[in-house]
Amino acid sequence: PYAGKLVSAAPLLFQLRNIKLPEERQRIVRTIEETEGMFDRVRSRLRLGVTAREIAAMFHEEAARAGARTAWPIHHCPTVTVGARAPIGHVGPGEEPVTEGCVVHMDFGITRDGYCSDLQRLWYVGRGREDAPEPVRRAYAAVVEAIDQAARALIPGTMGWQIDQLARDRLRELGYTEYAHALGHHLGRAVHDGGGVLGPRWERYGEEPYEPVRLGAVYTLEPSIHLPEHGLVSLEEDVVVEEKGGVFLSRFPRELPVLRLA
Repeated sequence: PYAGKLVSAAPLLFQLRNIKLPEERQRIVRTIEETEGMFDRVRSRLRLGVTAREIAAMFHEEAARAGARTAWPIHHCPTVTVGARAPIGHVGPGEEPVTEGCVVHMDFGITRDGYCSDLQRLWYVGRGREDAPEPVRRAYAAVVEAIDQAARALIPGTMGWQIDQLARDRLRELGYTEYAHALGHHLGRAVHDGGGVLGPRWERYGEEPYEPVRLGAVYTLEPSIHLPEHGLVSLEEDVVVEEKGGVFLSRFPRELPVLRLA
């Protein structure tokens, strides 16, 4: 007699997973800081000729040394994109070598104390003393601007699709093709945690873009631009929602890092 009276617990579970307690936020911050240290150490080991697969192995060594699991399946965590010919998306690393004038992009996270990090970083490998080419610098600045704009708009009560639309529209205004994925997702005990998404109102996302942003939620912000002649330009930052917008939990490198490698 009660079958017709059952009510889904999903809305309650969404809130339980979305809204992070202070202790949960502290654990996420510690995990992010540890992950950024791993990025720093891998960056220091990069050399010309190192392949995407070898870079991924460096991250696996870092995680194993720390006794941490990768935040998603290890065969594509990290995703490493080197140069213009590398495949885009959550795919396993290939044999593309690091060369002068290439873009090196990584998407990586770990799980520590039950909570995840999820970060993307990008480095341009300079040719001698030359700066990065204008298209790469311009695209990087556009991604930074879109992330900043989205973070400011993360006001409690705003719908997820509205945040995505701001970043998507800004990149289109700057002349770029819109990215083919959501701007961001919840982050917590899982790398894609809770309900709702900062994404467009596309059929594949169902009702998730209509979930409101809640105080205390932690999100990723990860717009991307693909430059056919250079490769993937993307960052991924982790932010927490406060009363006046998103507060960055990750470093957010606003200036394009240029590496001089031997």
